[in-house]
Amino acid sequence: MLKHSKAAEILTKFTDKIEQIIVLTKVKNTKKTLRIRRNL
Repeated sequence: MLKHSKAAEILTKFTDKIEQIIVLTKVKNTKKTLRIRRNL
């Protein structure tokens, strides 16, 4: 049971990390798109 909760904890941290990366990537892409639009 202890091993399971530890694995779940690691998995949750890993998922949070992936979500943060996805959000940061979306923000960067949005800023890039806005900059390109402004230049056009």
